[in-house]
Amino acid sequence: MSPEKRLRELEARLDLVRLRDDLSIELSALHNQVGQPDKALAAILVRNFQPWEGGEGMALEQFARARLTLGRAALKRGDAAAARDAFQSALDAPRSLGEARHLLSNQSDIHYWLGTACAAVGDEASSRAHWRAAMKFQGDFTAAEVRPFSEKAYYSALSMRKLGLEAECDSLLGAIEDYAGTLLNTASKIDYFATSLPTTLIFEDDLQKRQEILAYVMLAQVALARSAVADATNWLRRVRRLDPNHAYAADLSAEANDERERTGEAVPTE
Repeated sequence: MSPEKRLRELEARLDLVRLRDDLSIELSALHNQVGQPDKALAAILVRNFQPWEGGEGMALEQFARARLTLGRAALKRGDAAAARDAFQSALDAPRSLGEARHLLSNQSDIHYWLGTACAAVGDEASSRAHWRAAMKFQGDFTAAEVRPFSEKAYYSALSMRKLGLEAECDSLLGAIEDYAGTLLNTASKIDYFATSLPTTLIFEDDLQKRQEILAYVMLAQVALARSAVADATNWLRRVRRLDPNHAYAADLSAEANDERERTGEAVPTE
């Protein structure tokens, strides 16, 4: 169902939502999805979370996403200092979230945007330091496993470009594209002893569809990085048809719209 409809359902029973950590995170996620980052932060910062198996990183994810959204909005309106503060705070998770980031967790997206904000305020040394940090991340720990690539590899590639490493950027984009192609041609499977999965009902999840969506998002990222905005938009439309609540698709669509406004490119038809 659409995030707007799901949000209305939860807001109608906030008395029940506030009893549970998982529903409070879902409420925050839906606020983020419909472009309400301030409400997303309020939904999780008002609560002290207790870690649970399968919920690792979920509160951190919504906290960081809200801060990144606020930072990008500040950049767009020309307030680079506020953007830098918002991006920096994404790295500094409060103790109330109940956990720290996994040691293998990829944070290239935060460092990319933080570098961009530092560049906008004229702090070249800090901007390059953050872009170097972003490009050095290898793989990611997501969905209870280590993967060679995740959606955040895109920001490592963009950081390479910011540093003038165009050949390295092109190489990484090619590797991401190849990995997405492999996902589309590989059957997904689950270890039935793996209970620590970030989904409420693991036996009702469509893992093949989830894998297909991941591939489409990565292909959209590669297209956008290559300035093929129309192709990126078409890949993202495929994602939204399969999952209208997909976070990376929503945020990448916003980036594609910004690029389209900058270049004056027309919106591709369905």
